[in-house]
Amino acid sequence: MEYAIDCSINETGDSGTVTISGVLGVAYVKEARNVLLDALKQVTNLTVDMKGLTDADLTTLQLFCSAQKYCLEKKKKILIKGGCPEIFSRIMDENGCRTGVGCPSGQEYACLWKMSQDQEDSHE
Repeated sequence: MEYAIDCSINETGDSGTVTISGVLGVAYVKEARNVLLDALKQVTNLTVDMKGLTDADLTTLQLFCSAQKYCLEKKKKILIKGGCPEIFSRIMDENGCRTGVGCPSGQEYACLWKMSQDQEDSHE
């Protein structure tokens, strides 16, 4: 499957959704970064829908960690719709990233993956 990314911003401009499908890896991470950054510059709350994501690599995980750090600095929010995708869970496990404690930043919900997982758990 080809890679595709789309961004939509609501009429009030305070929230938006980025939808990603296909394979997102090193070949497309720069384009994905530009779309995410442009969206985050426009909105306060960004939802990322990755239900159509079929594969990814460590660069994808790093991209979303960087997006989360940007959001913390700019007092914005990014949320992964449906929680942490299984593909990312696999990448974290394969690369020793899954610790269950999140990134040490001193801020509640600083780790996008822990935050997404906690929100998913609360809906069960």
